Amino acid sequence: MRVNTISPISFGYSKKSQAYIESRANNLSDKQYAAFLKDYSNLCNAAEDVITLREGKTGPDAPDPNYVDMFIATKDTLIDNIMVNFTDCEQYLNSEYDYYSSALKTCKNPKDNWRNVIIERLKFWNADLGKSPEEIEKQVEQTKLEAEQKKAEEDKKARAAAVSAVPVEILQRTEFSPDGFKDIMGMEELKADLKESVIDPVNDPAQAKLDFEEYGKRRPAGILLYGPPGCGKTYIIEALAAEIDAPVFTLDIGNAGSKYINQTSNNIKLAFDFVQAYAKDLDKPVILFMDEMDSMTFNRSSGTNDENINKWQPF
Repeated sequence: MRVNTISPISFGYSKKSQAYIESRANNLSDKQYAAFLKDYSNLCNAAEDVITLREGKTGPDAPDPNYVDMFIATKDTLIDNIMVNFTDCEQYLNSEYDYYSSALKTCKNPKDNWRNVIIERLKFWNADLGKSPEEIEKQVEQTKLEAEQKKAEEDKKARAAAVSAVPVEILQRTEFSPDGFKDIMGMEELKADLKESVIDPVNDPAQAKLDFEEYGKRRPAGILLYGPPGCGKTYIIEALAAEIDAPVFTLDIGNAGSKYINQTSNNIKLAFDFVQAYAKDLDKPVILFMDEMDSMTFNRSSGTNDENINKWQPF
């Protein structure tokens, strides 16, 4: 931003900026609007005088936050009108920027100060000199989009870092992953059960509330898939995830096990806590696929009494 050298003013409004507004307003063909513009500027200056006089004081003499908000909104509108009406408004913007920057350095509380807000407004408008309202609006939207994309990328990195801290791995889709139940032949009974207990409640929460709360249907706490290795348990979970657009985290119970008392159950609880927080962050369903569940069981006839297993209470 190009800034002119102006004599610093540490109190009150910028008289040079006021003189600029009055001289330019006098050249407007609409004299009624010109008078309104000068009155608007005087209103800003009067409000700024009151706020500056009260700044740093406490109790009933402290600046009213609503008063400060009103001043900032009024000042922003004044800047907007000057940008629209005067081609040499860069002079005004630079003068105001110098004034508020100098005043900010001398104020009693430079942190969290209302002058910072005005300075940011001036930076924004100065960057948009010579642009049409449509171009300015497009730039604002682009800035918002870039900020959202940056936040999404930061959230993604944060989630990836969080995954490394718990005993889960995200299940990556491949070219062979199904796009839904349409890619699975057979298993009609299993697909119907999954549709009733998972897919329908996700796609129609209102109906699910009726089914589970008013009609007395039992809401499943989880689904147990059983069968020999290679029968398609992971594949059906991938298809289910595609049906409800949900990421899948896998937890290998065997790898989560520990020789220390209660550590296995703590690892599992940590995985549940992470997945629940992940789902809340994304505001969408998340699947936790717990593999090798049989490693948590033991042969009853062996007489083994494993304390880790007996005390497994992840909830």
